[in-house]
Amino acid sequence: MSPLSFRSLAIGAVLVLAAAVGVVDGIIGIPDLSVRVERGPMAKAIDDRDVETFVLKNKKGIQLSVCSLGATITHLNVPGRSGKRDDIVLGHDTPAKYQADTNYFGAIVGRVANRIAGGKFEVDGKEYTIAKNDGGVHSLHGGKIGFDKQIWESKILRSGVEFTLRSADGDEGYPGAVVAAVRYILKDDSLSVEMTARSDKATPINLAQHSYFNLAGHDSGTVLGHEVELSADAYTELKNSVCTGTLLPSASTPFDFSTSAVVGKKMVELAAEVGIALSYDEEEQVLRVEPNKTKMTATDEGGPASGTILGFDHNYVLRESSSSWLAKIPLLRRLVALKKVAAVREKKSGRVMEVASDAPGVQFYSGNFINACKGKGGSVYQQHGGLCLETQHFPNSIGADPATPFGKGACPILRPGSAYRHTVRYTFKVEG
Repeated sequence: MSPLSFRSLAIGAVLVLAAAVGVVDGIIGIPDLSVRVERGPMAKAIDDRDVETFVLKNKKGIQLSVCSLGATITHLNVPGRSGKRDDIVLGHDTPAKYQADTNYFGAIVGRVANRIAGGKFEVDGKEYTIAKNDGGVHSLHGGKIGFDKQIWESKILRSGVEFTLRSADGDEGYPGAVVAAVRYILKDDSLSVEMTARSDKATPINLAQHSYFNLAGHDSGTVLGHEVELSADAYTELKNSVCTGTLLPSASTPFDFSTSAVVGKKMVELAAEVGIALSYDEEEQVLRVEPNKTKMTATDEGGPASGTILGFDHNYVLRESSSSWLAKIPLLRRLVALKKVAAVREKKSGRVMEVASDAPGVQFYSGNFINACKGKGGSVYQQHGGLCLETQHFPNSIGADPATPFGKGACPILRPGSAYRHTVRYTFKVEG
């Protein structure tokens, strides 16, 4: 059988399956009927506007809390090996604290996630200037008042919640009136996040979910003892914190997470490359400066105490899946399996989180800039207190040549009549 004939049969089979199963709540498949969706107490933003909250629970013991400010995940309680549930995402107790925070805990970030060099980009030959809210040099996560700082409209679904945001033409300097939506859906042992957008003018769109995970519990300390595996063999080169457009192989470097690796041990390798001698204390899960072996003046521990911002904050180029060609067909995009992005393990609790998405890249961020941040429940988050796996199109890639390796993952230009779609799924398991 020719490849063309096989593809035709595959497409036909998938369409028949779709017709038989149907579309419920916008998701192909049968919703998890065990999910209960409840409205939480109304909260208040800094300007006294109402912020809606919702709690989703299912029979697997997963409990998700979200709010309409930034379409933010505020709590995610997941069972561990002992059966005890812990909240595994960093966050705050009130909307006002989320508004004042600069860590983007749990929010949907956009219009364009990550950094845009110099706060400038071009669309169809016209240059646009946007806020340089990243140290006055670059634009980060949509600008000063990005999607994370805005209040979204809310709607309860059969097994989840949908948030919708209307972003006006010129919002934060971006062209086009955009209607963005995100759906949080619980099903069995997984949480799916479905992001969509439409625009009345050509505009760049690159949304990302920005939760910080600590599988031992949000208030348990650092994630240096977590094991991370990424489905990637390359990452995008950084210069002055922005992507240069060059892809670098990760093999045999500190950036190699192609097989499962302990984050703290990789940090030691990373530090050695910049002349910092560290050791990783597995019991305490902290980094310690080796006395008389480093080029810098340092005190007890790596991170803020040692005077450096150390860690990972890099976009990884995800491997193509065998079904990638199906995902390019609009009618079939949501029917095919999402490709593997990452697996994270925390041995003490036994929790495992698997991440899958249809995005070409993932930003692995190890919480380098967290420094004595006051979080929910009276907790204080220190550097490396959580890690992010932000599935996305490549940073600083608006207008990149699609014929180049970097351009293949470039930020989409959303045009009238077309739709932007991006899905990420988190699956939770327990290992003995």
